[in-house]
Amino acid sequence: MKEFFKIIQKNNVSPFWTLAIHSGHELRSEVEKEIVLTENQRLREEDPFTDEFTNISKNRIIVNRSRFEVDLNRIRKKAVYMRPQDAWGLEIWKNKPDKELISISLELYDIFFPENLGIAKKSPQETRLFFAL
Repeated sequence: MKEFFKIIQKNNVSPFWTLAIHSGHELRSEVEKEIVLTENQRLREEDPFTDEFTNISKNRIIVNRSRFEVDLNRIRKKAVYMRPQDAWGLEIWKNKPDKELISISLELYDIFFPENLGIAKKSPQETRLFFAL
C-alpha cells in the first residue's frame, strides 16, 4: 500500500501549495473487507487523477487514501461516513464499523492537517496559501 499522503516540496520560499485530497483509491485491508461499494461506485465519487493537476505548483500534497476510509474535506466528526446520507445516498458498510476501525481512520485525519505537516501558518510573515483539488 502507498503511504497515506506524500508531500512534494521543491520551493522552500513559495507560499503556494496545491493539494489533491480525493485522488486516492487505497483502503486499509480491514476497511476494504467491510465496505460494500464496488470499484466503479468508489471511483465515481473519488477524484482519480486530480493529483496530476497539482503539477501547477512546485509544492504539492497528494493523498493516496480513499475518501471512503476518511474524507479530509469534512470536519473530523463527519470524516468517516457512517450513513448513506453522509455519502451521496450510498450504502457504505456491510455492518456498522467498529470503534477501532473508526479510530484508526480518524488518526489518519489527525496527522494530515497542516499544523502537523510543518507547513502551516506560523506567523503573519509565514502565511501559506493552499489550493485544494
